[in-house]
Amino acid sequence: MLGMVVPFDVSSLAERAGMTERTFHRKFAAATGETSARFVEIARLDAARMLLSRGRSLKSVAAEVGLFPPVRLTGAFERRFGIAPRLFRYITASSDRQLSKPASLDIR
Repeated sequence: MLGMVVPFDVSSLAERAGMTERTFHRKFAAATGETSARFVEIARLDAARMLLSRGRSLKSVAAEVGLFPPVRLTGAFERRFGIAPRLFRYITASSDRQLSKPASLDIR
């Protein structure tokens, strides 16, 4: 994810922690109050939001963050952020274009 070579899923996290998935899930939930699967999804959606704000295509973002096909990313993104990812990309790309334009001064 995001150019990382290390897999980012619950089974990989459990393996790196030296635990079974079941034990990792229980301990993670006890420590954070959230499921490990939800944590992974939130991290993936935050990464997707950042990539979309850079103008990346929905298809490439979905593949990169592990929420493929794009319809899977769209549903999760809308539930988390309350906006469609394509609209989010359009709005953030538009605001970036507006911010990058130099302000013109009309001094007469």
